[in-house]
Amino acid sequence: MLPQKQGLYDPTFERGACGTGFVARVKGAASRSVVKQGLSESSWRPGK
Repeated sequence: MLPQKQGLYDPTFERGACGTGFVARVKGAASRSVVKQGLSESSWRPGK
């Protein structure tokens, strides 16, 4: 059971979701490999 609508929360907008994530370099240096890894990770789905 979802909470009732109040303030900015509206339960009609609730959807199932697996979550989110990101790929980053700890030292903050730009890298093409980080972009490639992020793109490959975005296609991952549970159960594959």
